[in-house]
Amino acid sequence: MKKLFYLCLLTFGFAVTTQAQTKKTTEKINPEQQATTDVSDIIKLISVEEWLVEDIKTLQVMRYQAINDAPEESTKSEIKKRFSDKLKGAFNEEQLNKLNTNPALYKRLFE
Repeated sequence: MKKLFYLCLLTFGFAVTTQAQTKKTTEKINPEQQATTDVSDIIKLISVEEWLVEDIKTLQVMRYQAINDAPEESTKSEIKKRFSDKLKGAFNEEQLNKLNTNPALYKRLFE
């Protein structure tokens, strides 16, 4: 009886350990909320036309959704680069320089 109990305990221990090792705690980003934060931070730093604000928000929502859906880290980096290139095209040189004065925002938007 003791042997059966230890065998069940050992099996349960292996199952729990294996499950704990395979679980990934990937934190998903809320695309709408993060895009709204990005846009409000951009507006605080530079003046942007209203139609461009909506386009930037849409682009950022698409970016965060694509990042959430990406299975691998290499795919995520490709997505980030593609969307950062599109976003850089929305700003002129002066606006990009002003955005560069806030390194945390610049990194969040373009890296």
